[in-house]
Amino acid sequence: MINRRHFLALAGASATLSGLNAFAAIPGMDRCLRCIAALNPDPLHCKIWVLPYHGNTLYLNDGSAWVPATVPPNLTEINVLNCTIDGVANRAVIPDTNYRIYARLNSGNMEFELSQVAQQQDPSGFLVKTNHNTHRLIGGCHYVSGGIGLGLNERNYHVGSYFNRLSVPLAVRITGGASASGLWALLTTPTTRASAWTWGDGQEPLVHVSGGIVNSQPGNPTYYGIVVNGVLPPVSVGVFVPSYAHQTATVSAMHAHNANSEGFHSYDLAIKTEFSTGNAYVNPDVRLIVDFTG
Repeated sequence: MINRRHFLALAGASATLSGLNAFAAIPGMDRCLRCIAALNPDPLHCKIWVLPYHGNTLYLNDGSAWVPATVPPNLTEINVLNCTIDGVANRAVIPDTNYRIYARLNSGNMEFELSQVAQQQDPSGFLVKTNHNTHRLIGGCHYVSGGIGLGLNERNYHVGSYFNRLSVPLAVRITGGASASGLWALLTTPTTRASAWTWGDGQEPLVHVSGGIVNSQPGNPTYYGIVVNGVLPPVSVGVFVPSYAHQTATVSAMHAHNANSEGFHSYDLAIKTEFSTGNAYVNPDVRLIVDFTG
């Protein structure tokens, strides 16, 4: 069963006009391949599926010129634990590592290849694997260890389309955690944080927190912030000072519009108190939202 919430277009190069393929020659204007990532029946979260969308052709370089390649009519599966990496078949990705996804021709047939080699722009303006103009960039992925895999759920999405970007928000519900030491404490873990692939070219997520934060001690300043890639201190910090014990401060729209680099990134919520005698914690309604919609 394919979970259609996780439709994500990867790339493409044609539209259909009156039954004929009208090939788009402008890089970036093309989109016909769509990736479907499903939660079930993929318990390892290791599969990416590609099928035609708005046409079934993609411009690829056969070694001498850019030519249209036809996508198979059925699902094309990329299993990142048994795939082609840099031209070698039946290999598994290294966990916690960024990979680009390239399309190439092999005896006239389209194939997909993963590589840690970054892309470059070729003389025609297409993004290709560095020093390999026959390999066209269509996306990227990051397989996380610890049973998370490619994510592909409401808080993790580790597959990135280059031409058709993720357009749904990721949300994490934070139900526990406390700080009473005057030091920053992360309220999320590697299995509960939000994480996603970003491209670092301007379309980066808007991250914010909403909900209630509490401090048990009056007059003890309580700080809260958004942490990127697990690195403290937070990139965006807010503070409130309770006037009575266990006062709840409603936090909303605390934005951190991050200029992330290309690849995998994670997002956490952290809190701390000014004095070590107080106890700060969050209400069960707190959400950390990573918004890719605009």
